[in-house]
Amino acid sequence: MVRSPRTHGFSLPLHPAQIFSWLITLFNIIVVSLVYFPSMKIYSKITFAILFYVSELFCIDFAFWAMVCDPTDPMVYEHREKLMNGIKDEPKENHAFCTICCCTVDMKSKHCGQCNRCVDNFDHHCIWLNNCVGKRNYVYFIKLILAFEINMIVIFSYGFSIIVKYYRNYDDYRHDIDSVSYGSESSFIILTYVVTIEGILIAAIDSCLIGLHIWLKFNHMTTFEYILKKRNEKKELKIAKNKVSDFKENTSALWDDTTISYIERKKGDPKLTLKEEDGKKSDEILTNDAIQLNINSEGVLTGRNTERLLNIS
Repeated sequence: MVRSPRTHGFSLPLHPAQIFSWLITLFNIIVVSLVYFPSMKIYSKITFAILFYVSELFCIDFAFWAMVCDPTDPMVYEHREKLMNGIKDEPKENHAFCTICCCTVDMKSKHCGQCNRCVDNFDHHCIWLNNCVGKRNYVYFIKLILAFEINMIVIFSYGFSIIVKYYRNYDDYRHDIDSVSYGSESSFIILTYVVTIEGILIAAIDSCLIGLHIWLKFNHMTTFEYILKKRNEKKELKIAKNKVSDFKENTSALWDDTTISYIERKKGDPKLTLKEEDGKKSDEILTNDAIQLNINSEGVLTGRNTERLLNIS
């Protein structure tokens, strides 16, 4: 049975990760409102309320728009409209053709298997949003992870300050705790620990995600293109490793003390030429990296960046 194309992040079925993110958000709001907030002094309450609740509202707003947006390539809808009107969709130059959607799409568009649609300027499919991130909602996605980072920093920094006060000035702080612990001081401190540690872990992961998208922006790449690039590099690295192993096996009797060297490729040239010391060409290996390595008669691998290519003992 062919699944109908998803139009937005609220299309059924909802992803478990999406539901989990909603529950975590609700949990944080409840704990912060019932534990953090009442235990603070008045001046801290004002600062915390502005930082936490405003950043939380921004997170909810950006997440909503990132989910409700339909990032489908507009050419897909144009194709459907033409079919309904009996108009033939002519091929276009500098465009791609999707064999699943059976229509011409933008060169940057990719077909998402989970959503069963072509996404304009496809970046990635986000399970937390239950939606693809593309041209129409990429800005909302970036704003979301930035607001989320601020929100998590606020949560763990205030949680950390509460824990420090609890252990340093317990007698002075006990009255504030009693008013919000609801008869269980241990539950107060446990909840504070849980939310603080959660904030630290999520903030660390989210900061890596922000850093990745900054790097991608400067390198004019999408997340999808980055993943493909890494996958191709692994394939080429594996091919290079197999060729080196085959070369060693086939020429081990002729090596003696001869050193075999890979000559570092020039920038833009995907070939590394395998040569003996006398300069005679022996083989070629494709790679994405500029690597120079040596293999002596004992099979020991030396040279620049060799740890990235092989680990032969």
